[in-house]
Amino acid sequence: MRRFAFAEPSSVKAASDILADRKARALPLAGGIDLLGELKDRIVEPDLLVNLKAIPDLDFVRFDSDGTLRLGALATLTAVAENDRIGKELPAVAQAARSVGSPEIRNVGTVGGNLCQRPPLPARAACSSSSGRRSRSTSHW
Repeated sequence: MRRFAFAEPSSVKAASDILADRKARALPLAGGIDLLGELKDRIVEPDLLVNLKAIPDLDFVRFDSDGTLRLGALATLTAVAENDRIGKELPAVAQAARSVGSPEIRNVGTVGGNLCQRPPLPARAACSSSSGRRSRSTSHW
């Protein structure tokens, strides 16, 4: 494994600024399950890892008043799989979370990390926000 620096920003803005700096060759670190293997196998060789675990309140699992499910990037797969309301109203989401790895992996693995992991085959990712929706090929990841 190649040596790298480690940053622990305390806000989403600080983490975003670090990660946006292309010169830094930085990667985010949350649960780290997939990233650790990629580091060991030298699939990725960042200059800097940005620890997202130090940022408060990114581990939420909640429903808005209109029923929209909101998942924080650091919400664990276990938190999603075991949420009673998700199980009742969105059983496919709970089932998908339960289908990932072993209980030990689900206890550490995050929603954000699983959405961002390097797919074995090219795929498309879609993100929605208040400013719209966009879709992008993941082959560049």
